[in-house]
Amino acid sequence: MLTLAIGCPPLTTLFFDANDDHVDFASDDRHSLPDDGERWTTPLRAHRDLDSLRLPVEGDAIWHYADKPSWRYGRFAILRLQYTVPPAELPRAAAIGALEPAK
Repeated sequence: MLTLAIGCPPLTTLFFDANDDHVDFASDDRHSLPDDGERWTTPLRAHRDLDSLRLPVEGDAIWHYADKPSWRYGRFAILRLQYTVPPAELPRAAAIGALEPAK
């Protein structure tokens, strides 16, 4: 598993599995209530190839508390994908010809 920490000190951590699929996002700088400073994660699953990109199409939004059970307050699924940025503005995607603009 590859872990990528973003920020100094790291505020956000992205997790990738052995297939390079993005499988989780964790942050300790989000708040469900003022000044609670709890951990927030978005586990991702059901990766599919969509328009030449491998993306997770299902996930959850979860608060993790030190003094009570975790609370999954959101569940999401990608049903349709539409790009709002032209491929030329996405250097990597444009280089491989992976993206087509929304019609």
